[in-house]
Amino acid sequence: MLNLYFYNYFFFLPFFLFFYFFWIFFIKNNFNTVRLQPTSNDLLKHSSIVKKINYNFFIKWSLILYIYFFLFFYFIKLDFNLFWFNHLKVNNFILNIVLVIMLISLFVLLCIKNVNNSNINYSIDYFFSIFCLIVFIPLMFFSNTLYTFIFILEVNSLLILYKFAVSKFIFKESFKKSSNYLTRRLPFYYLNMLFFQYWANFFSSTLLFVSTFNFIFLFGSSEWIAFNFLNYVNYNVYYFNNLIFFFILWISFFIGFFLKLGFTPIHLFKIEVYKGLPFISIFFYTTVYFLSFFLFFILFVIYYVNSFKIYFYFLFFIFFVTGLLYVIFLLFDVNLIKSFFAYSTIVNVLSFFSVLLSSL
Repeated sequence: MLNLYFYNYFFFLPFFLFFYFFWIFFIKNNFNTVRLQPTSNDLLKHSSIVKKINYNFFIKWSLILYIYFFLFFYFIKLDFNLFWFNHLKVNNFILNIVLVIMLISLFVLLCIKNVNNSNINYSIDYFFSIFCLIVFIPLMFFSNTLYTFIFILEVNSLLILYKFAVSKFIFKESFKKSSNYLTRRLPFYYLNMLFFQYWANFFSSTLLFVSTFNFIFLFGSSEWIAFNFLNYVNYNVYYFNNLIFFFILWISFFIGFFLKLGFTPIHLFKIEVYKGLPFISIFFYTTVYFLSFFLFFILFVIYYVNSFKIYFYFLFFIFFVTGLLYVIFLLFDVNLIKSFFAYSTIVNVLSFFSVLLSSL
């Protein structure tokens, strides 16, 4: 007989309520702005006039839901709790990290909303992708298995690709006679950004899935505790005597992870991605998205898979030296402000990387 316990599913209640009201409002708003029946005076002609949809009410409604979402994590206090068949876990330390990230996300969102937007027509899809991201990102910190983490990482990767795709803002041309004349700017960099981001996600997902399936096949589980325990046992009995195979698996895993997020030195495509994004999207990407994943990367290396550091410590050292030399050679050969932002992010990653190596 199947027994359902409330403590296994109460954690999903705020996520379910948020996405239900959020997605219903988004879908209804889009369908209400579509004219289903054509009128008799509709003509097939070229027109540059784009209907501007008011996004302020959508943002206010989303902020109300997000504040409720934030209060749920603020008032919940647990010493330690595993739920959903040990795929997720909650403790006070993770809750504090999630609250900090949610506060940063709220601050960034308010900055984007209150920026001078007299000549920009935001799309509701853009804010829809941002709110979905800032709700899905905290789930990554609650993952208790490698399989769950990869699944949440893939969902966030799809959402960030969708956010990049809808970041083509519509600008007003001030020199036109009519103030309603709008134009789309679709430069060459925008198409390059979509191309590089898509294929980077594809190859990184392939490497992550192959390495994850091999880990599950070898250990029979992907829980962090089981990972470390079985690896410590392996040090004593030498059950897995093929160390080169483990080294190759961790190389594949971290190359896929670095490629997906654009960590140094696998960041060549990131320069093209930054060139095709508007400054507002770069601001969100470098603060909320990148900071969240780098914090989880530190927890992952120091806490979750600490027993495997003998396999990837030398790999991290090679990445650090290679990325440092590459940045030094190319940092002073930058002629675009967006490329400078990309390299500044890489320099910050190298700084945190050096602290991580010293702690290991």
